[in-house]
Amino acid sequence: MLLPDHPTPIEVRTHTGEPVPYLLYDSTKPIEGAEEYSEKTAALTGRSFRDGYRLISHLLEEELC
Repeated sequence: MLLPDHPTPIEVRTHTGEPVPYLLYDSTKPIEGAEEYSEKTAALTGRSFRDGYRLISHLLEEELC
């Protein structure tokens, strides 16, 4: 899993409360999802977690599948 701890858009040059993109990669499964890693493509996937602490449950569910 790859993710930053907070977004810092170039336009505002400071931390914001925007969603944080994440990349979850499993080398044993076929690639699916976005073609690149960015805030814009992450938003297009429709996969987001309002509460960041819920991400670990998603990681564990994906890991167990």
